[in-house]
Amino acid sequence: MQDTYQGGSIRDLRPFARLALAGALTFILVATLSPTSSERPEFAGCFICGTRAWADIIANVLLYAPLGAALALAGWTGTRPVVFGFVLSCVIEFAQILIPGRDPSLTDVCCNTIGAAAGQGAVWLVDCALLWKPQRLGRLSLLAAGAALGVFTLTARLLAPAPLAPPFTVSVNAAIPEMSWYRGRVLGIRSGGVMVRPGRVLDSTVARGLLEGGDTLDLDVIAGPPVRSLAPMFLIQDRSGEEVLLVGPDRDDLVLRYRPRAALVGLDRPDVRLRHAFAGVSRGDTLHVTVRRVGSGACLSLNAVASPQCSAYSLGSGWALIFYPRHLPAWMISLLEASWVAGLSIPIGLWASRRHETGIALAVLAAGLFVIPSQTGLAHTPVHEVLGAGLGVLSGRIINARLRATRLRRSAG
Repeated sequence: MQDTYQGGSIRDLRPFARLALAGALTFILVATLSPTSSERPEFAGCFICGTRAWADIIANVLLYAPLGAALALAGWTGTRPVVFGFVLSCVIEFAQILIPGRDPSLTDVCCNTIGAAAGQGAVWLVDCALLWKPQRLGRLSLLAAGAALGVFTLTARLLAPAPLAPPFTVSVNAAIPEMSWYRGRVLGIRSGGVMVRPGRVLDSTVARGLLEGGDTLDLDVIAGPPVRSLAPMFLIQDRSGEEVLLVGPDRDDLVLRYRPRAALVGLDRPDVRLRHAFAGVSRGDTLHVTVRRVGSGACLSLNAVASPQCSAYSLGSGWALIFYPRHLPAWMISLLEASWVAGLSIPIGLWASRRHETGIALAVLAAGLFVIPSQTGLAHTPVHEVLGAGLGVLSGRIINARLRATRLRRSAG
């Protein structure tokens, strides 16, 4: 009988359910009812639409999953959490008709409802698994570590540049729908010592040097007035007119955006930023912009005497492939990166046991954090993401310990 674990139910966390429910509802309302632009919304006429269709679907499922989980923890069983999620989504979609920039759609309602059901299902699965024997829990912990490793590897794969499809053409100050128009004047473009002519086919060697990394792009520009959103100053497009690489201002940031593999499968396209680069720039100023692709990031500078500022995506950047709001402050992006890694690590601690499988699981997690970046071109895992992983494992252990303590109190009574 010593190898039998009669763990407590995850519904023993019911005292925290109200707090979790309030947090889930607040996040949903803020995320879905905030205006995003001055344009009137339009109803989508298809189920899977747009260049980031799968990113929208995944984001809408994940948005309502915590709600379904919180309702299940609060004791709602059967179809009640699913029906609640469906009704809430319908009310919000109708309200979005009156909110600038929002796009009500049947797709959102379906995905939100699936998310609520998935959250409830996750609680049920965890509840069942906590009654398993220690050796099976240890295997689950190892499986969770393998899943986290898989997500890290997939993140690196999706953030890598998409395969090139020449011929390429270069544009300056292009007028692109849903983007601002930069009214500055580009005086000269050089890449790898070669002059680049706008409107002409870009030499394939020059294109590979820019897109795959190694060559520096130099732009001499007469500054235009400030812009309210991303504005293409320099743009490379492929034969179908799709954006391959873009350099330009976004408010007071200098932005580089390239096409990752994620864009080919309908996920979002994060960017690399030199923050506040245009903060002291006035219309008519002479600017020298340098950009160089490095690994999964870039080095950017504007009128800089010192070395350009370099940044790259990391393992925690996986969240940005699902939903990437461009104007978040740097500290919030770091928080999201740490939270993403923590969320992937919680199941490892939740199902940990005093067996060798758990030790192997922790070793797999550590290997993912420190080995994958060096093998894939991602940035070395920053401290806040390592701390996020540790906090996730610790949080899982705390939940596990609380449930065990509940079981002991019940058996003693």
